[in-house]
Amino acid sequence: MENSEVNICMITDDNYIMPTSVAIHSMVVNKSKEQYNFYIITSNLSEESEKQFKKFEKDGVAVNIIRENAEERFRGLHYFSANSICVASISALLKFIIPNLFPQLDRILYLDGDLIVKTDLEELYLTEFEDNYAAVVIDTSKIYWKSKFNSSVQNYFNSGVMLLNLKKMREDNISKVLIETKRNLSDSSLMDQNVFNIVFDGKIKMLPLKYNFQALGLERAGSKWEAEDINKFCGTEFKTKGEVFLDNAIIHYSSKDKPWKEPDTALAYEWTHYCNSLYGGKPSRKEKYGISVIMPCYNSEAYLRDTVNTVLNQSFKDFELIMIDDGSTDGTADIIKEFAEKYNNISAYYSKNHGQGYERNFGITKANGKYIHFMDSDDLLEPCCYEKLYACAEDGNLDCILFEGKAFYETKELENSMPQYKTSYTRREVFPRIYNGKDLFIILRSTVGIIVQPGMQFARRDFLINKNIRFPELTMMEDNLYTYKLITRAQRITVLPNSFYKRRVRENSTMTAGRDKEAVKALAYTAVEIIKEYNENKDCYDFATAIFKHIVVICKILRLYYNDIYIEEGGKDCLKELSNISDSITFCLFIAAAGERSAMCRYTTVEYKNLTDKLNKAYKEKSEINTKLQKTYKEKSEINAKLQKTYKEKSAKTAQIKKLEKWSLYPFLKKIKRFLKKILKLKK
Repeated sequence: MENSEVNICMITDDNYIMPTSVAIHSMVVNKSKEQYNFYIITSNLSEESEKQFKKFEKDGVAVNIIRENAEERFRGLHYFSANSICVASISALLKFIIPNLFPQLDRILYLDGDLIVKTDLEELYLTEFEDNYAAVVIDTSKIYWKSKFNSSVQNYFNSGVMLLNLKKMREDNISKVLIETKRNLSDSSLMDQNVFNIVFDGKIKMLPLKYNFQALGLERAGSKWEAEDINKFCGTEFKTKGEVFLDNAIIHYSSKDKPWKEPDTALAYEWTHYCNSLYGGKPSRKEKYGISVIMPCYNSEAYLRDTVNTVLNQSFKDFELIMIDDGSTDGTADIIKEFAEKYNNISAYYSKNHGQGYERNFGITKANGKYIHFMDSDDLLEPCCYEKLYACAEDGNLDCILFEGKAFYETKELENSMPQYKTSYTRREVFPRIYNGKDLFIILRSTVGIIVQPGMQFARRDFLINKNIRFPELTMMEDNLYTYKLITRAQRITVLPNSFYKRRVRENSTMTAGRDKEAVKALAYTAVEIIKEYNENKDCYDFATAIFKHIVVICKILRLYYNDIYIEEGGKDCLKELSNISDSITFCLFIAAAGERSAMCRYTTVEYKNLTDKLNKAYKEKSEINTKLQKTYKEKSEINAKLQKTYKEKSAKTAQIKKLEKWSLYPFLKKIKRFLKKILKLKK
C-alpha cells in the first residue's frame, strides 16, 4: 500500500445520486495532496446517471464505476417490515461482496452516501488493523437504546463508516459468511448493520467518535445521555454536550430525517453548505459587506488595539468595522481615528456619552453588512469566528445565531473573587437544529437559561430592522430586553456550541461593577416590558409559562440588588430616591417574593398543566359523546319514520287482502273444505 493513495468505496442507486455526490464533493474539497480513488458501486443506474460521478475526476481524483444488480443478487434475502427502523435499500447488501469486487486492494474505506467529510482522510485511512476485519466507530444509539443486537456483541458499531481489511476478509471468506448470516437472520430491523456486528464481533478496532458522528440520533435522544456517557463508551474527556457536537470529522445523517428532506434537523446546515457549494442556488448579495461589526468604545485605550486586531485578523475578510466613541475621556478617540485612516473598511463616529445601547442602535443605522455582530471594545475573537458564523447563517437561511464564549481574567485576584464567569458563557446542553424563536426560548428557559451577552449573538440586519429589535437606552443591563426580543422574534434561529468569543473580566467594567440603583432601575424597566409580552401571549400556554419564569428570574435578581443597596445604606429604603419608577420596583419585589410560593407558581407547575390537560380532554370527550348522541337521535328518528311507513303499508295490504277474500272463491272453497271434513268423519 502506498501512503499517497486513499481508496474509497461507496454504494448508490437512483435514490442516492444527489446525496452521494454531495458526500464526494465534501471529500474532494477537504483533501490534501494524496490521490483519492473512488469506487462507486451502482445498482441499476443508467450510464447517464453514472456520468454525474465521473465529473469529479481531475488531478488527484479518480472515479471508477462498478455495476452490480442488487435486486437480482440478493432477491429474497431481506423482508421489509412496517415496524422496521431500516432506512436503507437492498443495495446496502452490496457491502457484503466488497472484498471480492476489489481483489487488487488490501484495504478500502467504505462510506455511506448520507454523510459529509470535513477533513482529509489519509490519517483515518492509514489506521492499523492489528489482525481485525475492520476499524469502525461505536453506534451511539447503544448509549441510550438497548436491543438484543447491540447488547449481545462486545462493541456494537455503525456500518456506515468502515475501514475494511480486505485481505483478511478474503482469507476467511467473510463475504460468504455475511450472506449466509443474513439469510439465516429473521430480523429485518436493519439492512446490514446487525449482520456485520454478528460476524465481526471481537475482530474490530474502535475508531474515535469523530469519524462517524451520528448527529441526528444524539440530538433526538438528548435527554437520555450526558457527556459522561460518551466518555464512558468512547474513552473521551468531554465536559459538555456542546463539546461532543464540535468534535466531528465525518457527520453521518443515519436517520430517516435526511438533511435534504428535513433541512432544519441537527447539523443539517453543515450538509447544506456542501450541497450549495456543489450545486449553487444561493442568490447574489445586495449588501456591500457580509458582516458589519459594531463596536461602541468608552475609555478602552488599554485594550482597544488588541480588540481591533482580533477583528482584522479574522479568516473572513468581507466585513466592515463601525467604531463609535461614546464620549471617552482617555486616548480611545485617537486610536479609533488611527485605525479609520489606515483601513478603508473601518469607519469612525464620535458622540457624547450615551451608553452602549444607544451606540449599538446608532451602529445598526450605519451598517452596510448583511449580518450584524456587536463587539465589546475590550474582548477578543477566535480567528475563524466570522467565517463559521457567516457560513452557518447563509446555509441555514437564519435570522440569528447564538454561540458561546470563554472568560479570561485580567488578574488572579479577579479570578478568585469572581469564579462564576468561568462557566457563565457555556451551555451544558446542546441545541443543534434550527428552531422557531419562541420554541427555542421555551427550551432555554426550562433548561440551561439564556446568555444575554450580545457579543455571543449574530443576527441578520434586515431581521433586526423589520422586527424593530433595538436596545433600550438604559445605562446598563440593556442586553436583557434586547436578547429576549432577538430570540422570540426569530423565525429561524440556531445555537452553536463553539466558544468563538473571549470575554475579558477586568476592573472598572460593567461586568464587575457594584450593584447600584441604576441596575435596579434597568431590571425594573425590563421586567415591566416583558410583562407586557406576557399579557400579549397569555393564551399560548407553553410560551406564556416560559415568559412568566423569565419575569420571575429578573425580579429575583432585582431583589438581590435591592437588598444589597438596602444593607449598604444601613437599612435606608431607597425607593424614595427612585420615585419615578418606585411602583414598578415594588411590583417586581412582590413578584420575586410571591414567585417562591405556590400561589404565584401554580401556573407553572406540572400538576396544574396536567389538570388543565385532563379538563380539556374531558371537554373533548363530552363533545364527542354529544356528537354521538345527536347521531343516535337522528338514527332513531329515521328508524321510527321507517316503522310508521311499514305499519301504514301493512294496514293497506291487510285491507286489500280482506277485499280480495270477499270477492273471490276463497269463502266458497272454505265451505267445501268444511263439508268434505264432515263426510269423511261420518264414513269413519
